Amino acid sequence: MDWADEDASSTKRTGSGFQLSRLRWSMEMEYLIVDLWEENIDDYYGPRKRTLVYKDIADRITAEGLEVSWTDVRNKIENLTRKYRQEKDKVTANDGSPSQWPHFEKIHSLLNSDRKLVRPSQLPKAKKIKVEDNSESFFEEPEIEMDTQTELLTIAREQLQIQRQEQIFNREHRRAQMKVLKYIARSQNRLHSLLVQLLTDTNDDDDD
Repeated sequence: MDWADEDASSTKRTGSGFQLSRLRWSMEMEYLIVDLWEENIDDYYGPRKRTLVYKDIADRITAEGLEVSWTDVRNKIENLTRKYRQEKDKVTANDGSPSQWPHFEKIHSLLNSDRKLVRPSQLPKAKKIKVEDNSESFFEEPEIEMDTQTELLTIAREQLQIQRQEQIFNREHRRAQMKVLKYIARSQNRLHSLLVQLLTDTNDDDDD
């Protein structure tokens, strides 16, 4: 495969129907399609239909001056993918010697992208999992949360009980203070009355 120019089948419509023509990709256009492939890698591996991704890339390439269809883009990407795999086999056979193909590194990163989604058909068969192995871990955290809530509730109740006891103590203390003050006041009144009476009696004796 010539890196600078590659022939690819392209179906063109004419007045008499359809005919098969040859689409030639220059090295510059190859670099462009690889760059556009990279720009659309999220959609390429995402839930969006691949056809729409190919159409977007085809529109961008057409805007650059090379009229292509979405099938041309699809075929080119498939050809580039096959070329990459061939080069990868060569690298493996040559004990890791780097590939001379200019698109190898970038396409390697695209085909091994972390954003690549595994399709349902590629998913491994489900393994049987014992429910009892995970049941403890599932319920362990809620139990810890319940224990924590219970502990906090107990502390709150204890604090409330202490506050109530302090209120009762303060109330009883104030009552006791009032009793003492009243007793002192009564005692002072009695003492005052006795003093007044004593002074009165003394004055009466002096008059006699």
